[in-house]
Amino acid sequence: KKIMKQLTAADLTEVFSDITPTPQQDSANPVCVISYTPDFTKAFGYLRAIIEKNELTQRALDLTALCLGFNPANYTTWHFRRKCMSALKCSAQQIESELEFVRNMGGGNPKNYQIWYHRRSLLETQFECDGNDKSSDGLVKNELEYIQSVLEIDPKNYHAWSHRQWVVRSIDSSAMWEAEVSFTDALILTDVWNNSAWNHRWFAVHRGKCRGEDSTFTDSQSVEAEVQYVMDKIATDVYNDAAWRYLLGLVSEQMQHRSESDGGDFAHKLLEEVEKEVSKMSISLQEYGIESPDEKCVQLMAAHVDLLVWKGDVQVAAMLCHDLGALYDTTRCKYWALRARECEQSS
Repeated sequence: KKIMKQLTAADLTEVFSDITPTPQQDSANPVCVISYTPDFTKAFGYLRAIIEKNELTQRALDLTALCLGFNPANYTTWHFRRKCMSALKCSAQQIESELEFVRNMGGGNPKNYQIWYHRRSLLETQFECDGNDKSSDGLVKNELEYIQSVLEIDPKNYHAWSHRQWVVRSIDSSAMWEAEVSFTDALILTDVWNNSAWNHRWFAVHRGKCRGEDSTFTDSQSVEAEVQYVMDKIATDVYNDAAWRYLLGLVSEQMQHRSESDGGDFAHKLLEEVEKEVSKMSISLQEYGIESPDEKCVQLMAAHVDLLVWKGDVQVAAMLCHDLGALYDTTRCKYWALRARECEQSS
């Protein structure tokens, strides 16, 4: 038995001959009357009546598909559809068919909250059935491929990224995390400015944990490799804010969460090396004529300020802040004046 039949508005009177449609309850004098089509009004009239009866049957499920075709953002319809599927005890094959139905529905609605939540609910149901063997039938692989296809059209789709993070965190295997790091690498190679890819890389590298003690890199080689990775990407485009923020995040977490007893020396050494490389990069930009006295890389200078402050070289940092506010980043002159005062007060 299929999850969805091609029910049409013309079928409603016959299929629901025992049901009296429930009209929409508007106020006596509505401010703005929505001009629904006759088929829309008819379908939702039957749906309201079915919901009132709490009829969780196949025909009710088919009716939700018709109604979602009219309005795919109707939360109540999606919720009732899930209730019907649960009552009908849909099989794994039917859930896969439902995912395909949602995929087709989502093609023209890539940022529809209800559609993404419905996909998640379907996967949760299947994961519960699969137990620990969540990826045995290729369901996860297909889901990640679907998300990737959405991101190829819109690399900034927050819903797709959020859903992908949920899927990966649900599986939570070493192989999955490594695959996600490789996935972000491919995206960054295509577009080094893809800040969504950089954000997801942080998520994957930290195994989905929030920033804090438990999420901090503890393996020094992994930290050094990741720092080198981002430095290489910065070298391809020094004006890339996303890469600079990622680098500062790596150094900052090492400084904050490694005490002297468990790796503080490593954190300070890392800071010294990164600051030295950034200084060399600044000199190289001038030597190769990429920078001029009148125009410098604001992203590099801003990152250098943070690194110098963490090192304790606050006087040099204050000088950079003054230059940024007065010459190179005048739009944020008040911000740089504040940073300069903070440096001077701490010296």
